[in-house]
Amino acid sequence: MGALTGIVAGVAAVAGVAALYRLAERRARALRDAIEAARGPRPQPGEPVIDFERDPATGVYRAK
Repeated sequence: MGALTGIVAGVAAVAGVAALYRLAERRARALRDAIEAARGPRPQPGEPVIDFERDPATGVYRAK
């Protein structure tokens, strides 16, 4: 093997790692989007937030 073969192999390895990284990033982004969609909408600033507290007598959670 010559020096040129080593350089070409190095460039090919770097390109392969970059492609693998992009693939993993796309799949991770799709997973994050699916998790965010399952969580539901987030309250916007200024919107009221429902706050619950546990009733010590019954153990049931109720709105404050």
